[in-house]
Amino acid sequence: VILNSEFHGTIIQATGNNTLVRVWEGLDVSSRTWVNMSLTAADLHDFVDSHSEIAHAIAKGDAAEARELSWRHVRESIPSRAD
Repeated sequence: VILNSEFHGTIIQATGNNTLVRVWEGLDVSSRTWVNMSLTAADLHDFVDSHSEIAHAIAKGDAAEARELSWRHVRESIPSRAD
């Protein structure tokens, strides 16, 4: 959970957008991540893999790929709700 928060926080910081950084810092990301992980049946290795893919796209300067991978990561991280 800590590494997850650091990964996302690093990307937020790299934007240089002070408003986004303040909003990020105001969120309780670690607690939210714990809750999400407890509600998600996904394998934690999948999250690590998606982080690696995002980091690789950023490192090679491919903004479009990084954006698509990030959106996929977000969609796959949303816990399903039982109705």
